Amino acid sequence: MIQLPWVMNQRWEHLLYLHYRVDAAELASLVHPDLSVDEFDGSAWVTLIPLQLKAVHIRDLPPVPGTEQFPELNLRAYVTNRGRAGVWFLSIDAMSWFSVQIAKRVFRLPYADATMSFGDEGGAFRATSHRHGPVAARFDATYAPTSAPLGDWTDLDTFLGERYCMYTLDRRGGLARGDISHVPWVLRSADAEVRTNDVLSAAGIEPLSEPIAAYSDGTHAIAWPLVGAARGPRAWPRR
Repeated sequence: MIQLPWVMNQRWEHLLYLHYRVDAAELASLVHPDLSVDEFDGSAWVTLIPLQLKAVHIRDLPPVPGTEQFPELNLRAYVTNRGRAGVWFLSIDAMSWFSVQIAKRVFRLPYADATMSFGDEGGAFRATSHRHGPVAARFDATYAPTSAPLGDWTDLDTFLGERYCMYTLDRRGGLARGDISHVPWVLRSADAEVRTNDVLSAAGIEPLSEPIAAYSDGTHAIAWPLVGAARGPRAWPRR
């Protein structure tokens, strides 16, 4: 049961989901050792998500001008800790230096500065990203919804979408959990043209299949502060 007040407000808009099957043993080497890789249909999965963030601000404070909206590109893995399903972020690229610094300090997430663009091209959306630094990565895709909202979710949709916490590091390299609440997703089928994508390879992942694409118009989310998660004796530094 969540006792502390929430601390961060966000709205996520125009999300493309690119779901990839990956090798569970390979993925296990990239997440905290106190997490178990969650599997569906005999495989582990990761999802690459370009999106536009809006209305980003800390609770009880107005948005900081110039930082309340920006594009983001995240790569997430599906994990559990003592049976509690969540996600572990392998990388997050964002074009907002201030927000990146806040996210690194408050939520201990692997944010990286990137040169990015996000735009509506007549009903389709184009997202580009160029992460700088020692582990550079590029992404360029155009995508669009191709169906009305899906009334019935598949079991895979539920496995990938019903996640209400993220796992990250505490200040000593141990495991921490951040709870998230959001308005239920509305999913649509999607068509995506991915011209460039070396984000997975930069994270050390070789996908086992072509991605499954889906789209969501977006949702409103709030995040709670980090709390300790069940963990063993080992600290785990992010790369």
